[in-house]
Amino acid sequence: MSVRKRTWTNKDGAQSVRWICDYRDRTGKRHAESFERKKDATDRAAEIATDTKAGRHVPRSRSITVAEAGENWIEQAETIDKLQRTTVTRYRAHLKIHILAHLGHHKLSDLRAPD
Repeated sequence: MSVRKRTWTNKDGAQSVRWICDYRDRTGKRHAESFERKKDATDRAAEIATDTKAGRHVPRSRSITVAEAGENWIEQAETIDKLQRTTVTRYRAHLKIHILAHLGHHKLSDLRAPD
């Protein structure tokens, strides 16, 4: 895992700077995320290292959305848990009204405790 500085010159001649957090996931696939500040890149690198060691890191590119996770939850309630139809209907309503309306388009890897 590395944090490095990337600089380049734009077409108009102005210099641009980004900080790159470059790492490999558990499968060996390389990922990179860019940040405006070095502190943000180093903080993200530390977070990724901790999550990878604990076995819970999923790269943003492979993370599913909250909507997809909600549908998986409903499907499990119907098929695996075999909950009653009224319970599943209530779950669907809660998912649609309270969760998808606010967070449905977000990726799970982007969510934090305050969300």
